[in-house]
Amino acid sequence: MSAPHPKTEKTYSVNVRIGENHGITIKKDDNSLAKVSNVSLSKNTNAWLKLKREDKVLRIDDKPVWNMTEEQINTLLTSKLGKVNMVVRRGSI
Repeated sequence: MSAPHPKTEKTYSVNVRIGENHGITIKKDDNSLAKVSNVSLSKNTNAWLKLKREDKVLRIDDKPVWNMTEEQINTLLTSKLGKVNMVVRRGSI
């Protein structure tokens, strides 16, 4: 039996272009952390190089998202232009 992978927190810069899909789908259930549910392979963003499905999203541009709804998080993300810094937790909880 292998040892569990430690959880790690990383900050990734994701580029978002004006009027383009940011290539990330974030889902959030009540009483849980938001998580990346899909990362699209897209020429409009570099998110697919950095983020993975099931990454837990902790902050977007230094703004905590743990107390936001899924709609608020996606609105915040789509309102960003240029570089977006996302702090995510990867690995076991």
